[in-house]
Amino acid sequence: MVVVSNGVDYPISDIAKAMLSSYYKIGFTNPDFQALSLKPEILDRYTGMYTSKQLDIKFTVSRRNNTLLGQADADPPFILTPYDTHKFKFDGVGLLIEFKPEENKLIATQTEDAIEFEKVKK
Repeated sequence: MVVVSNGVDYPISDIAKAMLSSYYKIGFTNPDFQALSLKPEILDRYTGMYTSKQLDIKFTVSRRNNTLLGQADADPPFILTPYDTHKFKFDGVGLLIEFKPEENKLIATQTEDAIEFEKVKK
């Protein structure tokens, strides 16, 4: 089995598991690639720069058309895919983000570690 990838927005290990599960006839659940579609005015509520007291990084959220982008410090931006009200994910690194627009905050969870960010500017 060979898996070759270029710019996949889905963990390669999950693709390999699905292939092996299929080959060995082991049950597995297909991922749901159906993203919610949110209006630009809703996405605009989430955009801005966020900082955390837990980590010394800046997290910037921007919008390009109907897509929300996340970017930590000088890293390249990545697509945040909506999966529930105020909730987005980036499967490439197992990142979940829950926005709390009423509080100007977001909670980023990765490998069960939750980090709270506060919006510092729009």
